[in-house]
Amino acid sequence: MLIGVGQTPAFAVAPANDNFGAPGVPVLTGESGTVNGTTVDATQQGGEPDHAGAPGGRSVWYRWTPPSSGAYTFNTCTASPSLDTVLAIYTGGTVSTLNEIASDDDGCGGFGGSIVTFSAVSGTQYRIVVDGYDATQTGTFTLAWQKLVAPGNDLFGQAQALTGTSGSVSGSNVGASKQPNEPDHAMAVGGASIWYKWTAPEDGDATFETCGSNFDTVLAVYEGVAVDDLTEVGSDDDSCGSGSRVVFLATGGTEYRIAVDSLDSSST
Repeated sequence: MLIGVGQTPAFAVAPANDNFGAPGVPVLTGESGTVNGTTVDATQQGGEPDHAGAPGGRSVWYRWTPPSSGAYTFNTCTASPSLDTVLAIYTGGTVSTLNEIASDDDGCGGFGGSIVTFSAVSGTQYRIVVDGYDATQTGTFTLAWQKLVAPGNDLFGQAQALTGTSGSVSGSNVGASKQPNEPDHAMAVGGASIWYKWTAPEDGDATFETCGSNFDTVLAVYEGVAVDDLTEVGSDDDSCGSGSRVVFLATGGTEYRIAVDSLDSSST
């Protein structure tokens, strides 16, 4: 750099929330909101993970503790054209010991914005990071978050009743959550389950499936009257593409509980 007489060299100034543990890391509050940010002159710390699998290099951090449990979404869908963002949510106390909850690159469609949906637990502190896809990607963005409205059959006690020997029903787990002590259906982490109940009208083989769903489902069938005291009858992940299928021998007059969940809380 050439410095003329009387000139003062210009130095890059990193954002106040450049580092994970910096005093300037903003604390986000509430069930919804927006905050403007920039990754210009931000850096990547030693031991920092590659967010959403991207090399990154220009990360900035936020802290948020949800006031209530439920499904929330965070997005950078209005990032500037110069910034191809990646977005990730973590728990953990240091940058090198983080546990990823959800992450995304380009989930808003097209170039630039990212969006994640996950089941948040009240009182848990989450760390949110916005980064560029690589170190050449810098610019401004708006980070927005909101709590999603849960489906009517989000909770075990609100299970939707199914009837008859055959049929179909449309459903959505967008905004759904995972209850305390709820099992991991099909041994998947899940996090956005919805519930159905069905009383077998007669003895015989029964099949439940989510084939053709537009997200990666897991499916499980149980007996029991409490979410923390269930006996699994059958479960499955991916028997029909990203859909699931459970076949079991039903006993007439027995009530079965059917859970449909995502493979993890970031997929709904």
